[in-house]
Amino acid sequence: MVILVFMRRDILYLILLPFGLTINYFPVLTFLNVTTLISIFFAIITKKRIFIILTLCLLLTQVLTFAAVKGGSVRQEFAHDPEKSYTTDMRAFLKTYYLMKSGDNFYDAFPKGMSGWLGVNFHTDLAGWREPFLFYLWSFLPGNGESIYYLGLLIIMTAIFSGYAIAKKFLSDAKSLMIPFLLLPYFYLPLSEISLLQVEWWGLIFLIIGLAFYVHKHPWVAGIFFILSLASREIFLIPILSIIAVNFFIRKTWNIRPLIICLTAFCVYFFLYHIPKISLHQTSLLRSTNSGDWHILNTTFAYSSWNYLLGSFRPFIILFITTTSFLIFQIIRKKWHPTLFLMSLYLPIFGFALIVSLNGGLTPWHDYWGIYFVPLLIIVSPIALDTFSDTFSQV
Repeated sequence: MVILVFMRRDILYLILLPFGLTINYFPVLTFLNVTTLISIFFAIITKKRIFIILTLCLLLTQVLTFAAVKGGSVRQEFAHDPEKSYTTDMRAFLKTYYLMKSGDNFYDAFPKGMSGWLGVNFHTDLAGWREPFLFYLWSFLPGNGESIYYLGLLIIMTAIFSGYAIAKKFLSDAKSLMIPFLLLPYFYLPLSEISLLQVEWWGLIFLIIGLAFYVHKHPWVAGIFFILSLASREIFLIPILSIIAVNFFIRKTWNIRPLIICLTAFCVYFFLYHIPKISLHQTSLLRSTNSGDWHILNTTFAYSSWNYLLGSFRPFIILFITTTSFLIFQIIRKKWHPTLFLMSLYLPIFGFALIVSLNGGLTPWHDYWGIYFVPLLIIVSPIALDTFSDTFSQV
């Protein structure tokens, strides 16, 4: 009887476990990945704390092992100033970093760095620019560019365990382990490639850390991390505004006042300082677009999925469809909270990406836009599935 009750309540939730299996890079990583899956399974079944602690230790060991094994070439590239000509935005960002290390300010160094990639003078729109915060943060680090990797590793680990903290607000300690288990392989990409310099990763990480503080009722600390997220990439304004809007709707205004104050401070900086600065470099506000194609979004769902064993089956599309369906089901049942909050984390920014793609603003080279919403979807999916399985078990 106990087994039947368990199966009825938790079998749907446990279906997520295979989604966290990774590609077999090395035997030790395979062992850690599979052992973590087994540990989570027993943690959920037995509810024993020893399995929860074991799983967290295994996750930490897994990320450190992966960084040690796969991050060597990245650290080596970061340690050297790029040549005069190079490819990709990330190497242009690395060049910008070294120019700032040599004494240039950001608004002079960034056009020089981008020109080294494009081979021409840098003329772009607002979206083509990046904000100075991360570049100054990197330039203040001791040593050469290798220190950027170690800082990135530190905050990636923080984000993974922040996902666990977010889950604990809605799930049991054992079930909360599912989120860092599913989230970890997504961060294998920046730990093994130069894409760690994509500012979207850093903005995402600061947002996840801020969300952990927010759901545990530390809105001022959350607001600070949200500012850091916006100072990394302003597009993360969309989920933050969505959170504020949802709280207005459900009339929980106590925890959004600090967010509004922090958001106002960022807007003052962005519109009164950053935009006037970049306007001095022949910057247009809007990007000229070609005909749009919503199929471009397929590439955003595929981004970083190749580190998952089930990556060829487009697991993030499966998660998107099922998660959104479960949340809509809760809306139909008039369970507004926390359903609207969970939807606000990934759906509005996904909708923005859809609009941009339909208007020709995204190309196959913009697959990294998946960073904006897929990790947030991964965080929401186990919570949405658990609420649905609880409803299912009562039927």
